[in-house]
Amino acid sequence: MFHFVALKGNEMKQTLKQQLTITREQRNKYYLKQIQKLSEEREVLYSDVIKPILKNIKAITSANNIDINSGMTTNGYLINSDMLAFLKKHNHRNFQITLDGNKERHNRVRYSKNDHNTFDVIVNNIKNCIKNQFYVSVRLNISSNTNIDVEELLRDFISLSEIERSFLCFSIHKVWQEPDEVEVIVDDTKEKIRLMGFNAVTYHSNPTTIKNTCYADKTNHVTINPKGLIYKCTARDFTKENIEGYLLRNGVIKWEPIYYIRKDVSILMRDSCRECQILPICNGGCSQKKIENRDNKCLYNFDAKSKLEFAKKIIYSKILQQ
Repeated sequence: MFHFVALKGNEMKQTLKQQLTITREQRNKYYLKQIQKLSEEREVLYSDVIKPILKNIKAITSANNIDINSGMTTNGYLINSDMLAFLKKHNHRNFQITLDGNKERHNRVRYSKNDHNTFDVIVNNIKNCIKNQFYVSVRLNISSNTNIDVEELLRDFISLSEIERSFLCFSIHKVWQEPDEVEVIVDDTKEKIRLMGFNAVTYHSNPTTIKNTCYADKTNHVTINPKGLIYKCTARDFTKENIEGYLLRNGVIKWEPIYYIRKDVSILMRDSCRECQILPICNGGCSQKKIENRDNKCLYNFDAKSKLEFAKKIIYSKILQQ
């Protein structure tokens, strides 16, 4: 799995050449290419970076009989029909698009120079994606001052048919800096969305487990920035201290010591994890948290009551998904 962090088209050209070398030489090791656009979207980014990457990857994978699909994290503002036609032809399957609450709040924090109603544009683009059978995860980040009127938010999606709704899912998450109490708002928002006939998930719907780890914990995942620097965790800043490797001109990755440390961390290293009853559905946290916290304490500071509540949430969420 690859994350391409695309910031500036001209910085990606050499990195792209190196990345395609990796695809050729290590095609049996890496099986999924995922493009993650974390920057402000511009046409030049799409035409100079996204299109060449997908064209070349499709040519290489087709020639070597490799299955591929790609996903994109985007603000959704510049998506158009021509773009969707190209993406579908090149095995693009899904989008993650963030809405910052209801229309009024979203437009207050997300606006462009010439458009102060980006909400309607993005929602229409989301529906266009769905009608073209792309899976769309609408991300809602919840903080203590986020007041989402679910009925108002979903008003623009009510017209979607049952089949079209199967391509849409609302992914609701607590802003990580917020206190745990915000999880109550997250769960309440999820329930309201489900009651109105839409798919909705939270962390507890797909928790990090022994079987289902974070992508950064997978051996065949790398995040590549425009300069060919290699990272793993995308929830940490792309700083010099967090570099895990370098993409060389011949397509080989030269790994830094932190990469091998990450591979060696184990839940069995902690007494608190080895003796824990909910270990299989908790996994003791991701590798990033384990690297940053080397003591024997529970990373989540769970007591017996907290463990029970955590397990109940996960089991309840799994039952609702059946």
